[in-house]
Amino acid sequence: MVIASPILTDLDSRAEIKGSRDPLGIQAIWTSYGHKVVSNLTTVSTSVVDFKATLIGYAIAQHASNHGIGDGDLPMFLKWEQLAAYARYKVNNETSFRGTQRTQKYLSESDRVTLSADLDCQILSNQKTYGLAGLYTSPTKASGLLEGNPPRLTAPARQFVDDYLMPNFQSQTSLTLDLLVRKIVPKRVTLKLDGQDMGLLEAIGKLLAKPFAEMEKEFYRRHILWTQNPEDDVLGPQRILAQAMYALSPNSPFVLSPNRILELAQACESYGEAGRLLSKKLQQIRTCEFLIAPAVALFGLLLRSDGQRLEDVVEGLRQRWEQPPPTIDLAATEAQKGEFSAALRSADAAHRWMKIAGALAAGAYDTVFHLLFEQNRDVMNNRNGTAPWIAIREGRIEVRYEETDSPAVPDGDRLRDFWVHPYFLPTVHAISLELDGEAA
Repeated sequence: MVIASPILTDLDSRAEIKGSRDPLGIQAIWTSYGHKVVSNLTTVSTSVVDFKATLIGYAIAQHASNHGIGDGDLPMFLKWEQLAAYARYKVNNETSFRGTQRTQKYLSESDRVTLSADLDCQILSNQKTYGLAGLYTSPTKASGLLEGNPPRLTAPARQFVDDYLMPNFQSQTSLTLDLLVRKIVPKRVTLKLDGQDMGLLEAIGKLLAKPFAEMEKEFYRRHILWTQNPEDDVLGPQRILAQAMYALSPNSPFVLSPNRILELAQACESYGEAGRLLSKKLQQIRTCEFLIAPAVALFGLLLRSDGQRLEDVVEGLRQRWEQPPPTIDLAATEAQKGEFSAALRSADAAHRWMKIAGALAAGAYDTVFHLLFEQNRDVMNNRNGTAPWIAIREGRIEVRYEETDSPAVPDGDRLRDFWVHPYFLPTVHAISLELDGEAA
């Protein structure tokens, strides 16, 4: 394994459960379970091209630092990211990278664009946080390709950039890493895209273009998709996961559902002892989701029930779910109490979740709601001492914080198919698909 450091999931608005809010503290649970099967990726680190651009950005920052030029690691990185964005949009016709909207806006306004760490040139409202530096540094470190602070390329990454990426780039464009770095050294760099600078943009477009050469694919597979040392031919758990997911969904995104995860777990069992251990972890994820997914939906129902009597909400749910959720396996759930306790760093919170599971299985929805009130109160108190989102006044629900993004409560006959949280699994499959699905 080449995991250089544990993944730190600093998520932007596309990754988190809306707004750093997460009123039940559930993000700590599903991320803990997810990292038991996906050790290096986040919900937003889904692009191989973004990983590639990140490596080149840090190579540029390190080269500038080593030669005592430029305006610092971060400004050099941000200017490279902007240059890459203009090339990806204008030359490669990419429209899905972060910063696409501002990139398109700046290009539409003039045939001159400026590269700078200054706010007026950034391609995101906060490029440091929501761009490659903020979203790809941690997963790149966890893939064993960056280390230290300030981040520097590890030996395998340095060798890949120096011996493969940049020589190929130079052979196609006559540009060296040093020339590229010196082009963006000034604090503000104006590119004239109706003149000679268009050639630079076309060169960067070639550098970041797909499809990848086979040697390049192999590097990304081993370090990003599989997290294995190049000389290690043993089927590691993440390699098994990627292969099994691709076998089940070779040409499309992997849509999560309880049945799909069960199929995946069963497929992994054919890969020997490592596959059987992975299968067990996937089945634990399935058991976990059977509890926390309906809990999120039920708390969302409460948030949409301001002014209603709690007993009426309970009766409405009882009519919607004619039977208690058939998905709660109490023995399997209670066997994971230790996992919940470790994820939440609280034995009391883990015990509360086990009580929620028991109440759901018994159809005691009034108890479920009161336990969810208690969980929210505990989470908010531990987070920043603020008031809970919901209170009960004279038997009626008082919503103190509106939140409209919670999933709707499914009908009772849809509970077996209900799934909310990603556990980083779609990211693995997205990387596989970008590498042409060649996960074997």
